[in-house]
Amino acid sequence: PLGLVLFSTASFILADGSREDTFLCFGTAVLEDTQKTVVFSLTKGKDILIGTEFLSTFNAKLELDYKKNICVMTRQA
Repeated sequence: PLGLVLFSTASFILADGSREDTFLCFGTAVLEDTQKTVVFSLTKGKDILIGTEFLSTFNAKLELDYKKNICVMTRQA
């Protein structure tokens, strides 16, 4: 079990214009040595989406380098 607590549902319009229906759950996310309660949006797709609220919660920065095909998440000091 994932230990998630269902509390609602939501619909989102994605960048490609498609609609995604999701379950919204509370759960615990861990980044390095920090644990926080966050909202997880569970979808039918295979993609993992990280929202700005998640990054803000952990005071993190996400860097994408499409030329090198690299994605790096780091905590801000």
